[in-house]
Amino acid sequence: MDQFKKLYHEYCKTYHVEPNELLLGEIQKVSGEDNKTKSLNLSSFNISEAQCTILGKILTHDFIFTSIHLNDCNLSSDALQALLHGLTTNTACKVLELKGNGIQGAGTEALAKVLRKNQTLRK
Repeated sequence: MDQFKKLYHEYCKTYHVEPNELLLGEIQKVSGEDNKTKSLNLSSFNISEAQCTILGKILTHDFIFTSIHLNDCNLSSDALQALLHGLTTNTACKVLELKGNGIQGAGTEALAKVLRKNQTLRK
């Protein structure tokens, strides 16, 4: 999980984005030894498009998140597309929750593309 944090900080510098302390706190929770499910719950977080771009890039590295919860994050289509890009080739994540984001248009197309290409996502 330290590698995730390292990459996160590197991408934040690259994209000139201030690290999101709440997001880092959730990552810290996941890295605890008692968290066997490796579920990253960012539901109801205000995640910017830039943060989604960074998360998408990191998710291409197949970290151990078996489920990612992004319910009620008010993700824009562009933010969702950036995040989903990373899940196209990710083989660790089995569950992706996106309820309450009003996904439509380009976001729907991006989600369909991920679901066609990613054979690991089940839910």
